[in-house]
Amino acid sequence: MKGVLVMVGTHLTIKEIEEQYPEQWVGLTDVEWDSQNDASILSANVKYTGLAKY
Repeated sequence: MKGVLVMVGTHLTIKEIEEQYPEQWVGLTDVEWDSQNDASILSANVKYTGLAKY
């Protein structure tokens, strides 16, 4: 697919994901959720990245 980079299970913290893939859509697997806030992600595997969000 054009504009999509497929990754192979790179487990990163949410901060690392935001730094490495700024303003991009990312597909995540094996998400570790914050036990204090179910809406917050602590870490995940990056499955793919896509086109810029903006």
